[in-house]
Formats: sequence, structure tokens, C-alpha cells
Amino acid sequence: MSIGTVQKSTGEDSKKFETVCFHQGDFMQLVAASKCDASVPFAQRRWQQKKSGKGLRSQPSSKFSATLFPPNVSREEDWNMPPGKTQGVEEYEPKKFVNREKELAMIDERVLALRRREFVSQTLVSFWGVADIGKTWLLKEIEHRYQYDPTKANALAKPTCALYYDFSEHEQTVTAVLHQLITTITTNLSQPLLTDERKQKANQLIQTENVKESLEFILSLASDLVLIILLDTTESVNDEAWQDLEVNLLEPLLKSNKILLIGTGRNRVLRWKRVEVRRRATPIEKSEVSPFDLEATAKQLKNLGLSQKLTQELYDDSAGTPGLTTKLSHRNLELSEKRYREARVEEWNAYVEDIFEHLSQLPASFRQMITAVAPLRYYRSQALRLMLEKTTDYSDDTSDVFLLRALRKLDKKSHLVWWDDHHNAYVTAVAARRILNRHLQIENPTRFIELHSFALEMYREWAKEFQTSMPAYFPELLFHEATIYKSQRLEPDNKITVQNYLNLLDTMSPDNLDILQRRLNKDEELQDLVPKLYKQLLLHLEQLLEGAEAK
Repeated sequence: MSIGTVQKSTGEDSKKFETVCFHQGDFMQLVAASKCDASVPFAQRRWQQKKSGKGLRSQPSSKFSATLFPPNVSREEDWNMPPGKTQGVEEYEPKKFVNREKELAMIDERVLALRRREFVSQTLVSFWGVADIGKTWLLKEIEHRYQYDPTKANALAKPTCALYYDFSEHEQTVTAVLHQLITTITTNLSQPLLTDERKQKANQLIQTENVKESLEFILSLASDLVLIILLDTTESVNDEAWQDLEVNLLEPLLKSNKILLIGTGRNRVLRWKRVEVRRRATPIEKSEVSPFDLEATAKQLKNLGLSQKLTQELYDDSAGTPGLTTKLSHRNLELSEKRYREARVEEWNAYVEDIFEHLSQLPASFRQMITAVAPLRYYRSQALRLMLEKTTDYSDDTSDVFLLRALRKLDKKSHLVWWDDHHNAYVTAVAARRILNRHLQIENPTRFIELHSFALEMYREWAKEFQTSMPAYFPELLFHEATIYKSQRLEPDNKITVQNYLNLLDTMSPDNLDILQRRLNKDEELQDLVPKLYKQLLLHLEQLLEGAEAK
């Protein structure tokens, strides 16, 4: 993609909202951002180290010729990303684990079926999410729940055995993974499953690089117990090593239909090429690891043995990311109030560098784009262009063609931006968006209010001009107005004029009311922001729909 340049804006005063022309269908949510340092020397050094093969990176152990399924149109060839292992994460302890009922229920359903020797169509689950979201803790909880226990075996249900492997801490070759899995098996299993003959065979295999016999050994055990293989930090594996792992390890295991494979990583776009692997993969829409809500954050602090008095503040500061909540809570305990307010900015800066690190091989302007549009929940290319024009440090191309290509590339190459079919717009990962917003709110509150006010005025104009698109605009009107009040320590439920929104509902057609109702029912962020108003609006909406049906 060629990089064009334009003259930098001479100032924001000249960018009046009234001069902007908006087009129907461009669900553009703008806004923009604080200044960001485009240089990423640390990321580049780390990238170069991994690309050169230093550290833990190792080449595939062997070459195989195989017919591969054509890659998705939504992925690109070079998937080499720097490792994303979050630093400073607290060690997993079962008693400290909270939340993730949805994810655990998904796994439990599959494990139960496999224990009963029933067929499971999706035996591959790839949990994904941004840094500090709790992916490793989720895997560790699964490992804890399904560790081998011979007392749970009976004629109707096989026992389970969970095997954990972290790609950021071990070699990324087929033989290395097999050796570790077999070692874990021999450590955890006991008689009668681990006979003397099997134990002797396992010890022999660990000393060799015989992939075929190692796979046969693991598959033979899968007839007697449910093996749950857990692969952590998958984004740290380069494309060549990943292909080797998929072809020569993962596919043979999955084709048995007896083994459950669970991976975690920051990548949203999956790299599976093999047909037999792809058809067993759980859809990515069902496997995103999301931030905690306020209630889950309170439980987390309680289980960590920390005070819950500051739950709301820590939740706001961490955006519900469990790892960052833990770090900030410890900082809060150790430091004075003044020093904590400085320390949290340091944590935010470190977090932002971490989540942007994998973009180091893309133009620096891509990072600016993500930062610029961070205050918005949904956006398209024209929205991005308008908000970039409100920044002072962006000097690249702002044509719709260039920005559309940039968004598509970010969708393919990053785990921070993707196209949301439900809202027909691009979105930024919720945790990343919230932390970028919180950072701006604390460091530059005037700018924060200015940007959300700009977005609010845009939606008001769109609501007047394109009334048929009201189901898309209505939630964003409410979101930005509530955000402005909350940033000033005012209760949105008490400050927002409810009648204005009730009047908007009264002007909508039954079809649009139905669409809006479905959107609002899924909008947990809005529900948390204005709980009282949210219920009142849904009640009025339901009454309008009932009235329309009665006619």
C-alpha cells in the first residue's frame, strides 16, 4: 500500500462541524485522540530478535509436502508477530479465579460429550482477546478442572487429563510439544491407564524425534480418557512453525475426534489452513475473551484478598481487564493517593505500548488511526478521516480510499480492529478502546469532553437527516451524552433529559423500534452506563411495539 501525504491541519478551529457533509450508510463515528509517540524502538528490537531466531524461536523440525486449504481472504501471508506474553501477571490460583462462566460452560459441554463417547463437531476452541484480559488464567482454570482423577472414571464416562503448553516459554516445534505432552501424561497418569509398558514406551519416545510413534502413543491413550490439550500464547508462533504444527500435530490429533484442543492468543483472525482443522474450529464470535463487568471486578478483588472500596475506580482505570486490575490494585495499596495517580498513567502507557507492539511493522500512521477513533464504539472510513483531521500530529493521506485500505489491513493484521457484521461498522477491541479513553480523560479532560461532544453533535445531525438509520444512531447519542456527564463526576441517569429520548422513540417506525430493541438488549455497556434510563427506555419501547401490534 502506498503512503500518501497531505498538508497538516493548521488548527482545529477551522474544522467546524457544520461544514462536514455526511452520507447515508456511512455509520461514521469519529473522534479522536491524544498525541501518541509513533516510534516503537523496543517493539522493533524485540521483533528483530524473534525474526532472527534468537530466544525461544526455533525452526520447524521437518518439512512435509501437503495440500493446503486456500487461506481466508481476510488474512495475509506474513503472520509473524512478536510474542504477546503479558509481563507481571499474577500466578494463577484456583481460589482466586472468578467469572468466565460462558467460556467454561462451552468447554464443559464438549468435555462431557467426549467423556460419554459422543461425537463433538467442534473440538477446536481458540480463545482470543487483548493483553491482560485473562486468557492464561482461563486455560489454567480449565487445566485445574480437568486434571486426571481416576475416581471419576466409570463405565459410562471416561476420565479427563488436561495438558498445558505455553509457546512463549518453550520451543515451538512439533517434537518439543509432543515431548512435553508425553512427559505431562506420564507425570499425571497412574495405573491402570499408565501400565508399565506404556510408561516404558513414553520414556523411549521422549528421547527420540519420532513424530509418528509419539502421535500414535497419545491417540492410543485417547481411547481410554479425554485428553484436553491447552496451547497458550499462540500468537508468538511464526507462520512457518505454525504450519508445521497444524499439519503434523494438530490435524492428526483432531481427526481422531477424541481429543479437545483449546488455544489462546491475541489473534482474532485464525490461521487454520487445513480443511480437517477448519471444519472443527469453533466460530471466533463465540470464543472472544471479554473484559469483566463491575460485579466480576468486585469478586476478583475479593478473591485476591483486596479491598473492594475502590472497585469502581479500579474498574474505570483497568477497563475491566483482570490483569490490569490486579496490577493497579497492588499499586493502590503500596502508594499514596498522589503517587498512585502517577503510577496508573505509567501502567496505561506500558499497556498501550504492549497492545500496539504487534503493529511495529505497519506504518506509524496506523497506530494514530486507532488512537484517533478510540472514543467511538463504531466507525467507518469517513468517520476515521474526520477525526484524523481533528488531531494535530497526523500528516498522512486522509482520502477515503487510503483509509478504507488501512482499516482493512488493520482488520487482517491486528487484533485491535475488525469489522462487526452486527453493527455494519468497524470496532476497536473494547478493553483497548476503554483504556485509551480513560488515559485521555485523565490526562486531558477538556479534550476528552470536546471529542465526545463533537460525536454527540454529529449523531444529532444524522438523526435529523437520516431518520431511517435511527436504530444505529440512538444508542450512540445516549452513550456519548452519558459519557460526557460521567467524566464530570455527574450521574448520567440524573442529568440526561429522558423526554428527549422518549420523543425520539415516538417518531420511529415499528420496524425500527424492533431493530432498536434488539440492539439495546445486547448493549451491556450502555446498560452499565445509564441503568435507570436504560430500563425506562426499554419499557417505553415495549409499550410502543405492543401498541403497534394492536392496531
